[in-house]
Formats: sequence, structure tokens, C-alpha cells
Amino acid sequence: MIFPNKDFSFEKSLLYKSICIYNNLEDKIKIESIYEMYSDLNLKDLEVILIFLYCIKKIDIIGSEVVKL
Repeated sequence: MIFPNKDFSFEKSLLYKSICIYNNLEDKIKIESIYEMYSDLNLKDLEVILIFLYCIKKIDIIGSEVVKL
């Protein structure tokens, strides 16, 4: 669930987690490092967050690195 709704609080939404991950990203980081840092998240949720950030042009994925724009 990207957007919060009445069944979940904002802090449990993927949108909130996306914001937190984006704010904690360095300028360049390996994808494996992101997976290790956020191992508490479901792998599919983390992939959705990265795709979401890529689609709204906040990150770029070059090879095995994530670049913060």
C-alpha cells in the first residue's frame, strides 16, 4: 500500500517509508547496501519503493548503484 488509508496509519504506509528511505540515502549507494539496511522490510515492498522513487525522478538506478537526484 503506497498511500495511507483509513485501515493503516501514515507511519505504516509505503509512502512514509519511501520518504524515510529517500531522506536517508547517500548521493550514491549500492542496491545491495539498501537491501541490507532495510532488511526489516519485505523485499517486494522495498522494490516497490525503489520503483516509486525512480518514477517520480528522485533516484536513478545505474547498474548496481542508486544515485540520488
